[in-house]
Amino acid sequence: MEQSRKTKIWMSVFFVIFLFSFSVVYLFLDKKTGGETLGVKEEEVEEIVEPTAIPKILSLAPMTVVGGEFYEYLPRVMDNDSDEEELVLDLVQAPDWLSLTSDGVVSGFVPIESIGESFSFVLRVSDGYNSSSQENFVLVVDSNEKEDI
Repeated sequence: MEQSRKTKIWMSVFFVIFLFSFSVVYLFLDKKTGGETLGVKEEEVEEIVEPTAIPKILSLAPMTVVGGEFYEYLPRVMDNDSDEEELVLDLVQAPDWLSLTSDGVVSGFVPIESIGESFSFVLRVSDGYNSSSQENFVLVVDSNEKEDI
């Protein structure tokens, strides 16, 4: 019984020393890093943006177009903290035959020789502070294939 009591006392002493050593190490490291947390200084932390404050493209572009015809896509955009007139659309990446008009319509005449090819284009909407992108894919089909789709 006496042996068990001595073991419990020694284990308690060891535990207290163990906790004390961790607190000393923490204080030493905290003073050495100048109060930085995980290597990030407080003034480097950027403002966290609410997901609802990011402008979005709500609509999806038509996925097929007949070769030799006109392709047109009017993207619907939304932002909770900006008016729709303040949002700016930008065509980041697109094939040569596709362009963005001043009124926000993605359009172009599809070359007939591109039947069977797939193209992608990337639209970006921005409110001046935040932006989001949408990648779209277009498959150029023959007029006979369009009826099957």
